[in-house]
Amino acid sequence: MKLPQLSLTTKIANYFLLFALITVGIMGGVAYCRSREALEQVTFDRLVSRTTKSEVIFYYFRKFQLNRLSTLVKLLPQIRFGDCLKSLYSVLGDKFLLVCLLDRLTSLT
Repeated sequence: MKLPQLSLTTKIANYFLLFALITVGIMGGVAYCRSREALEQVTFDRLVSRTTKSEVIFYYFRKFQLNRLSTLVKLLPQIRFGDCLKSLYSVLGDKFLLVCLLDRLTSLT
């Protein structure tokens, strides 16, 4: 069985169609990969931003609590210092905040 002879116009049209399909396929693949990477990057940036904001808010309130406690300790000099630290540790339950408070008090005196 013989294939029919195609005219020159049909051959050129077929080659042009094949070239266009290959070009569109390559461009579509590149666009898909780049858009996927961009979406992943935006999602990651938003997650990091949200985590950073929550840490900033947390440390702001820690600092606020530390300032209030240092003011309280400064206003009550008649209380024995050891008893004051024990009660603060029992209320706070956090050694880091207690160390920060001690640093703040030693820098004030």
